[in-house]
Amino acid sequence: MPDIDLFTPLQLGALTLPNRLVMAPLTRNRASRSGVPGPLQVEYYRQRASAGLIISEATRISPQGIGYPFTPGIWSAEQVAGWRAVTDAAHALLMSFKVWNTATVGGNVKTIRRKYEEFQARAAELDRNIDLFLAEGREDLARAAQSKYNSTMRLVETYAQQLEQMQREYQNLMDARLKLEAKLTTIKQEREELEALLELAKSKEITARTIKSLDDLAGVGDADVARVADSIRKRLDRASAESEMRAASLDRQMDELLERGELDAQLAARKARLGMSKSG
Repeated sequence: MPDIDLFTPLQLGALTLPNRLVMAPLTRNRASRSGVPGPLQVEYYRQRASAGLIISEATRISPQGIGYPFTPGIWSAEQVAGWRAVTDAAHALLMSFKVWNTATVGGNVKTIRRKYEEFQARAAELDRNIDLFLAEGREDLARAAQSKYNSTMRLVETYAQQLEQMQREYQNLMDARLKLEAKLTTIKQEREELEALLELAKSKEITARTIKSLDDLAGVGDADVARVADSIRKRLDRASAESEMRAASLDRQMDELLERGELDAQLAARKARLGMSKSG
């Protein structure tokens, strides 16, 4: 395999990258509480603008998709303006956004609660350490611990606010889910009822057609029957007359045939008496 110079251009689909160095998304939690990219992100991306392509840190697409505090978003005008400042500072930058909607609301509540409890425990430990350092007369360490404690408590407050908000949203979603499930159950029952009514209607239609056929059959009156019978009798009369005519004709023919035979016999006897027999 030939050696590849990482600093040579690369055609990536419709993009022409100035080099082959691509920066992966790295979450830094440096946005404001409302998810607006600020000066820290401007400087962060400006320092890395020489890369061929930068895939941004994970960027939230909605207020409901908050998985961690201080992560940037891109659903509000303020957030879009913050990102525009980032791209303006790194004007030669080719940048692709990695958007996310972190897990489910229920999963987010668990994550936020865990983080809240972790920072709470850390703040409690720092609080104890401050007292110990002061008791030992080590004010420099107590001062540093106090600064760390203040920072940690701000995170505790942030997570507490996020947790309260997300618990409220989660409960609203659960309530909406119950209502939706109830509505779906009602719709299912109504559909089953409609199917039963449709089957009943089909049965009624079949019954109605059957009754109509019987009515039509019952509607054939005596006059119709008489007319049919008369037609049959006429046909029988015609057949009888034709048969009689044929029989008469046959009788005549037989009579004629018999009379001729008798005459021939009489003439033959007379010829015999006269000695007029046929000579062989």
